[in-house]
Amino acid sequence: MVDLVLSNCASGVTLTNCDRDGVAVNVTNTLYMAENTNGTATMTIQPDWAPTNVPPELIHWEILNLDNSPAANWSCQKDAYSNGIAAVAWTNTGASVTRQFKVRAWYDCDRDNHFYPGGLEPARIAYVTVLKVESIEPDPMTYLMEIDDGDGDPKTRVFVVPISSDYPAEAVHVRAKILPNLTESQVPSGFGLIGGNGSERLSRTVERSSESESGKTVFTFFCGNVDSGLKTTVYVYDAKIGLYADGQIDPVGHSWAKIMMDYDSKQLISPIYQNYLTEIGFFPTNTAPWLGEDGILAGTSVPGDVRLDNAAFGSHFATGQKEYPIWFIPLRNALPQIHQMKTNPPDYNLFDFNCTDFAIMLGQLVGINTMDPAGISTPQAYASWLNSN
Repeated sequence: MVDLVLSNCASGVTLTNCDRDGVAVNVTNTLYMAENTNGTATMTIQPDWAPTNVPPELIHWEILNLDNSPAANWSCQKDAYSNGIAAVAWTNTGASVTRQFKVRAWYDCDRDNHFYPGGLEPARIAYVTVLKVESIEPDPMTYLMEIDDGDGDPKTRVFVVPISSDYPAEAVHVRAKILPNLTESQVPSGFGLIGGNGSERLSRTVERSSESESGKTVFTFFCGNVDSGLKTTVYVYDAKIGLYADGQIDPVGHSWAKIMMDYDSKQLISPIYQNYLTEIGFFPTNTAPWLGEDGILAGTSVPGDVRLDNAAFGSHFATGQKEYPIWFIPLRNALPQIHQMKTNPPDYNLFDFNCTDFAIMLGQLVGINTMDPAGISTPQAYASWLNSN
C-alpha cells in the first residue's frame, strides 16, 4: 500500500489586492494510494483566495521537486465548479520511503482587462510518505499451520486450524503488518483489514468453537477503494473419521470407516481425492469362492474390492462405533494412499487382512490407533472395542 500524505503546508499571507504575494492553502483531506498501483487519487486543497471570487480558469497550481524541477508522475487539476483544487497523483513505487515536494499556487490578476501573474504562492513543502502492507497473517497458535495453495502467488496465503470443542475456544487472531509501523488510531479512515470479526483496522479474529461452525474466512487489506493485493484465507476445518463394526454373527459381520470433512475445507482437497471423503469398506470380490479348498473360509487370499458410499457397508448396521477428530495434514496425505488401494486393491484374506484389518488401517493412516490388528481381527471384537474405548 502506498500512503501519500500531503501535510505541513505552512499558512500563507492572504492578499488584499493584486499587488501583494501570498495565498493561504488548507489541505482538507489526505491523499493515499495503494502500492504498485497505476491510477489516480485525489486530495482536495482549499485555497483562501484574495481578492475573493477568483475565476477558476485563472487559478494555477503545480507540484515541484525541491530543486524546482517538475515532479514526475504528479499533476494538478482544478475543480471547475469551485475554487477548490484536486491534486492528482500517479505512482507505482514499491519502496517504503519519505519524499518531499513543493506545492505552489497562483492566480492571474485582471488589470485593465490584461492578465498578469498575481498572488504567487511561496513554495510549501509537502511530505509524501509511502506505506507498505507487508503481510496479513494469523498469530502463531497450537495446530495452526500454513499450507501451499498451489497458485504460485506469494501474496495469497492459506492457513488451516481445527475446530475446537473447548469452551471458550481460543480464537484465531489475524494481523496486518505495515511499514512504517502505525498504531490502530494512526491508520487512515477507509484503510484496513476486511474480513473476520471486529472493526479494528489492523487486527481481526476468527472464532473456532464448535458452536461457531467450521468454514473459511478471507482477509484483504483495502487502501480506500484500492485492494492491496494481499489475501489471506483461514480455514477452520472439521475433519473426522468414523469407525464402525457390525458384530452380528448371522449374517457375517463387517467393519468399515467413514471420512468426513466440512464443505469449505473439502475444497482444499484435490477433486480426485474428494471421492474418498465418504464411507469406505473392504470386501473380497463377488467372484471369489467362500467354500472349498481354495475358498475364503479356508484362508486363501483372493482379490479384494474397496467400495465407497453405501456399498461400503451394504446391508450391515453398526453395533459398535466411534468418531475421532483428525488433523488436516495426515488426512491430506492419506487420501492418495486410499486412492491407490481403490485403484489397485490389496488381496483379501479372512485371517490376515480382512475388512476389520482394513478399517483399523484406515484409522492408522489418518493418525488414529484403535484395536491391535495382530492375530485374527473380527467385527465382533472390533465392535466391542469401539464401544468400550
